[in-house]
Amino acid sequence: MEEKFTIETITGKTSYIPGSVNCGFYETCMIDTPWEMHNHKKINPQYLLLTHGHADHFRMAFLFRGKGAKIVAPKEECIFVENPEINVRATFSWAIPPDAMISSLMKGVPCKVDIYSENFFYPGITVVPLPGHSISQVGYLTSDKIFFTGDALYTKELWNTFPLPYSIDPLLVKNSLERIANIDFDYLVPGHGKILSKKEAIEEIGYHIERINEIDNLILRLLESPCSTEEIISDVLSSLEINNSLAQYWIAVTVIKSHLSALTRINKVDFFLENARVYWERVK
Repeated sequence: MEEKFTIETITGKTSYIPGSVNCGFYETCMIDTPWEMHNHKKINPQYLLLTHGHADHFRMAFLFRGKGAKIVAPKEECIFVENPEINVRATFSWAIPPDAMISSLMKGVPCKVDIYSENFFYPGITVVPLPGHSISQVGYLTSDKIFFTGDALYTKELWNTFPLPYSIDPLLVKNSLERIANIDFDYLVPGHGKILSKKEAIEEIGYHIERINEIDNLILRLLESPCSTEEIISDVLSSLEINNSLAQYWIAVTVIKSHLSALTRINKVDFFLENARVYWERVK
């Protein structure tokens, strides 16, 4: 049985397919791919624009390249699109993790990238850097003032489902959110969740930044006394009541380490090595 989907017009030449991963369209350009799309025969973009190199956003890219589409992605994200195994290995310090420890969000089919988004020009589309969730994620703003932002913004609904959303640098995430707030758009299409008006997007941006700060403050409270890396990871997961799954654990390891790193860069946390363990402590 083929999956049914609907291409919905937002305004002007910009449309999208709503789903677990939102997929956009502008003229002959497609932005990211749905999680699954069995009935794709009528969709033949000239360009497929990827926001970043996480498999849930390029999962079907190889199918469209096979039909002649040119794949566009940020230069530093290309390696993950062309070799998704790198994302898998990175979560396990470059060793091969057991299958049970691999999130499906990290698994993907390799796809050759044809054009760097930094070098991409298409009338009516502006490429906007939005790093933080990944190393060099971008968003795509159409001339209809519709902004596709990938995973730069997590809505309240997603925060309620995933209280520790993935990022590699919360400081960059906040900078990207502030950049989004200063851009002239009418509607924002996040990678996951419903379309937002500019007013709704500004509210969600404030909430996202607030939640990042809450995680930082939680870590600082937990580090009143020194904690090892494993201890702080366990304490954060317990405090946020996150499900005890191996795949979720390894994603959380990256996220919590990204917060620890950010806090050291702003001189709120320090670290030391003792008895072959790294300990973290709050700077008094």
